[in-house]
Amino acid sequence: MSSRLVFRVLLSASLVLGLGCDDDDSTTNPNNTTSILYPVKQGGKDGYIDNTGKVVVTPVYEFAGGYVDAMSHALKVGNDITMACIRAQGKVGYVDNTGKLVIQPAYELGSQFYDGLAAVRLGKYGYITKSGTVALPLQYSSARIFTEGLAAVTLDGQKWGFIDKTGVTKIAFTYDDASPFVGGLASVKSGAKWGCINTSGTMVIPAVYEAVMPFSEGLAFVVQNGKAGYINTSGTVVIPLQYETGDDEWAMFADGLGGVKSNGKIGFVDKSGTMVITPQFEDAGFFYEGLCPVKKNGLYGYIDKTGAMVIQPQYFRTYAFTQGLAYVIVQSGSEYKYGYINKAGVYVWQPSL
Repeated sequence: MSSRLVFRVLLSASLVLGLGCDDDDSTTNPNNTTSILYPVKQGGKDGYIDNTGKVVVTPVYEFAGGYVDAMSHALKVGNDITMACIRAQGKVGYVDNTGKLVIQPAYELGSQFYDGLAAVRLGKYGYITKSGTVALPLQYSSARIFTEGLAAVTLDGQKWGFIDKTGVTKIAFTYDDASPFVGGLASVKSGAKWGCINTSGTMVIPAVYEAVMPFSEGLAFVVQNGKAGYINTSGTVVIPLQYETGDDEWAMFADGLGGVKSNGKIGFVDKSGTMVITPQFEDAGFFYEGLCPVKKNGLYGYIDKTGAMVIQPQYFRTYAFTQGLAYVIVQSGSEYKYGYINKAGVYVWQPSL
């Protein structure tokens, strides 16, 4: 089990964790007045709607990415919500939050923008600015996004280190894997175990865990000897390692609640370890904008922080609400359709292909 299991769900692109922040909060806070668009499918192509369901960008793309990475915002290191990636003719480019194409499709893969840069791949990985200028050459075997001024990269596909935004190596290439910095700490793999370093490269939490998830609200989900719990930033176990291991985005604290798994079911504890929502779900997300997607009896719905089911399970898959809308998938025979609902469970965009 990798400590980057949580990170894999953050982006459509497989190369990086979608975390980061920008000095201008108007581009990084999805709960303010900065408008975003929502990707939709229609006739086998992707485009964008506004929050009323009006088509703003006619579906013409092979893929249209979201503007808000809800998990990174829940972790308090949100992405720039004024840019989103699209794919056309097999290549990735970027549109702004009006839907205007501002960076022509040219890359094999691309992340969202964090710390003013996006990680892209064209043969190898590098970084571009919001104007499309190459900021750091495409010379890395793999790369994660910038957070807190640093990014984890590997030149040989073997050892990982961290560079700054000028490309200077700040933390030596000595790790077997590495995750981006969140709250001043980054998970790194040494041999078969994971620990955490600070931005100076000092190992502050020894590499003794099978997994270390990103710190959220001062706590991190860890696995040791096949049992899971939470540690604080000092490495002290604050929620006993007595739970089952996890492989999804519920393994973090958000809105004061953290996911745990017991007898194959997921529930939520508070920071004292008190069980607030009894383990009863087959799968779950994280709390954001007051609601959490959960799976019960084979279908997904949404609960509030009391555990009450406020939108009944009826979907094949659901995702976090962002600016009041949530992306949902419904199954119709052998087909899967994609739509958006508001917090009343009413469709703003009817499920479509």
